Amino acid sequence: MNTPLRSIRSDEDRAFQRMLRDSATTLAQIKDLSPQSIALCYRFGYQAYQAGDYDRALRFFSFLAQFDHVEAKHWFGLGATLQKLRRFDAAALAFSMAALISGGNPTALLHAADCRLSAGERSEVPVLLKQVVALSDLQPEADAVRARAQGLLELLNRDA
Repeated sequence: MNTPLRSIRSDEDRAFQRMLRDSATTLAQIKDLSPQSIALCYRFGYQAYQAGDYDRALRFFSFLAQFDHVEAKHWFGLGATLQKLRRFDAAALAFSMAALISGGNPTALLHAADCRLSAGERSEVPVLLKQVVALSDLQPEADAVRARAQGLLELLNRDA
């Protein structure tokens, strides 16, 4: 039933991800920022997010997404921060980037769907949720994510 969406995790997609990670030059590399400096920025962004200082977290995660754009967790942090700041369109895009870079993280796509719903953009949500279900089928540890996506799909279908 979910077969067409399973192609998201094709060999071609995995090759693209490897190429992206292996051949992409980041601004951090150009500016000679060490991996330790990037990790420290991530830690500061994470701490600011945990403390509820979303404006400060936004500065760190925006920096990280620009300077080390091939790291999915930077985009995920940016998406989560933007979601807390109620900037749902931008958050959905950041979560989508996290999903793309990670090779189809169903949690990131679920958050993107949540942001689209919060922004009142319901037309895209069923497609995102079906992708979440398909990707979750490939990852047994994503049972809770799959169940939430299926529940949201059922609610949307009832409201349609």
